Amino acid sequence: MVRWWLITGMIGICSLWLGVSRGVAQPSSVRDSFDPAPNPLVTPSPAENPIRLTSNPNGSLTQSPGTPPPGSPLPPAASPPPGSAPPFSSPATPNGPPPLDPPPGETLTQPMWAAPGTPPGGALPPGVMGLPTRFPSKKQYRFSLDYQFLANSTLDGTNSDFGASSLQFTYDWKKPVLEDRSLILGLRPGFEILFLRGPNGNGPIMPSQLYGLTLNLNAMYRINDHSRVIATVTPGLYTDFENITSKALRFPAGVIYSYDWSETLTLSGGLIYTGQTETPFVPALGATWRPTPEWDLELVFPRPRAVYHFSDELDLYGTFRFNASAFEIDTPFGSELFQYRDLRFGAGLDYFTKTQQKINLEMGISFDRSIQFDRQLDYDIKPTFYLNLGGKF
Repeated sequence: MVRWWLITGMIGICSLWLGVSRGVAQPSSVRDSFDPAPNPLVTPSPAENPIRLTSNPNGSLTQSPGTPPPGSPLPPAASPPPGSAPPFSSPATPNGPPPLDPPPGETLTQPMWAAPGTPPGGALPPGVMGLPTRFPSKKQYRFSLDYQFLANSTLDGTNSDFGASSLQFTYDWKKPVLEDRSLILGLRPGFEILFLRGPNGNGPIMPSQLYGLTLNLNAMYRINDHSRVIATVTPGLYTDFENITSKALRFPAGVIYSYDWSETLTLSGGLIYTGQTETPFVPALGATWRPTPEWDLELVFPRPRAVYHFSDELDLYGTFRFNASAFEIDTPFGSELFQYRDLRFGAGLDYFTKTQQKINLEMGISFDRSIQFDRQLDYDIKPTFYLNLGGKF
């Protein structure tokens, strides 16, 4: 079985190598750099950047029309008509997030920061699945709805199949609380329902449905223009609602520090408490690197991704993930803890509509899978196919 510490070591080596490659490309915008898509059995992803760099056939970079040359002063802003109120704009914080809540009737003149996701099942905490970076997202999403499908496959040593699907809904709220907008507090309630298919035959006894109620609390503090800290805790109830005890409660949490090494490279590190008995603590190490304006490499354990910006409306990506979740279930043997773990390798796309809504589609292979119980036998599960479909509004 592939161990999480082996993957951590690989990501750490990549991070050290990236440290030598500082300042090798030009900046562009990154969408949802710490907004992972949810996952049923654990962890479920035109830019507003005012300056856009494009590649020429000769290999040089050219700015899009209407942008000033590098190093030149910006043209003076037009003065509002006499007696009218000036337009609302963000404070001059080059690398920090702009305000998230403009005055009534006004809009922001800078892109917003992405909101961290909320993993179900007591998995790794939000804001940690994809570590925060200073690259801005083009929109602050409020609502998200996600459907997850995990195809049936056989439990080792049995004639029993096991599969699952789920629906998850979340709402995200954020508010700056300091005058300089350096501290942002977030609140994200979520609800999911997990539909289990099997096990049947001579497999373990499990309910047909499981539920997750979560309330993510998070805070991001910008220390300076190059570094920030994000802390998150997600108290939740994960159960079949048949016999609720303390086993159904989970409090996954995490603390992450990120530092902008250069215009194209951000290093991150921290510690995650998963709230599970098998792997209670997981290190979060990695880097987010932009080698070219079209590519973003999120070399971050436990969810590394390679993202290609095909156009302003479409991002394509590949990902490799570690997943884990836990629920309390009621069986003839009494109340016990059900835990699921797997690794996933997949590819997907993020499509941004004209009204800036986000549609996500991802599919791939789930492998190195296992389910564990307090009172029943543990089982390994054959690899299978998975599909994620979601939207953010």
